[in-house]
Amino acid sequence: MNLKGSSTRAAESHLRAHVISKLGDYHLPEITTKIVQGFVAYLAGGGRSRKTAENILLTLSSLLKTARSWGYACGDFRFADLTLPREGVKAEPRSFMDDEVRRIIAGASEPLSTIVAVTAVLGLRIGETLALRTFDVDFAKHVIRVRQSVDAATRTICGVKSNASSADLPMSKELEARLQTHLHRHDHKNELLFVNGRGRPFSANKLREKQLHPLLDALGIPRGGFHSMRHGAASSLLADGATPAVVQAQLRHSDARITLGILRACCRRCTAQRGSESFDKTGQLRPIVRKPGFVRRPACNSLKTIWIGRGGGDRTQHPNVSFPRPISKSSHSHYPHRWNQPSGSAPRDSVRRISGLT
Repeated sequence: MNLKGSSTRAAESHLRAHVISKLGDYHLPEITTKIVQGFVAYLAGGGRSRKTAENILLTLSSLLKTARSWGYACGDFRFADLTLPREGVKAEPRSFMDDEVRRIIAGASEPLSTIVAVTAVLGLRIGETLALRTFDVDFAKHVIRVRQSVDAATRTICGVKSNASSADLPMSKELEARLQTHLHRHDHKNELLFVNGRGRPFSANKLREKQLHPLLDALGIPRGGFHSMRHGAASSLLADGATPAVVQAQLRHSDARITLGILRACCRRCTAQRGSESFDKTGQLRPIVRKPGFVRRPACNSLKTIWIGRGGGDRTQHPNVSFPRPISKSSHSHYPHRWNQPSGSAPRDSVRRISGLT
């Protein structure tokens, strides 16, 4: 009853395709750990991944838990006693880098160009971007309010993914200028910021298949979806020296492990790139020149790290670094969720910067 539309559709698919067909002839007391282990073997035998098997088992476990709470007699099935399929080789998540995003924005027509700019710079989910309203863009406070999302299948407006997903995100000056230009072209007949020719929300799937992928093929950029832009925003911020806490606040992850997973992927890419560029053409070791402006210095408290450069924190002068204007605590009155973050959480300085937005 309280599930999102996508979660309900996934559960119905699990029931229709697997649970009912394999366990439908059993009575509830007969569904024991032994029976469910055989069900796991069936799932693994079909070439399904461990994650898929876990999702199906979670649907089954939820059903049995509800039945037990309603007074039905159920078998003794414990998830921890199951032997699940081994984890396969995980593909590296696709991330659009800054140069790729810049080329996409330059080559796309409107409103796709602005949709990509908002999604890539702020790291929004595509449903959140398509559900933005004109009054969610606050130029006075320089923030975009994320409060709702568009369901990918039905294109209905629904709530955001979690409580953490509802937040006010800072806008860069370049993004503000682009949104102001977009609003000048807006007919203001619909409160949504992005609508199709019929005045309805865009379909994220059609937008990807009919506009984004053909554009990527024309530009010679490997294909990826809109969520790859969200991964790219996280990778870009982490590579520029933002702390994981700042990236978690910007992407509004409810679980820090998701952010740390992106951090590990970013580190692997940086290590691979650095390993391939550490030697010049003659085979001589080439010194690695660090990017100025991000000097990591331990503070007095060994548990705290101060980042110097974009993102706030300690702004001690450095001979080769130009620092942004210091931001006072009073200016964070409309960023309550950011002021309590660790060093490196200055609002407008922690946003992904991509040239050529305007």
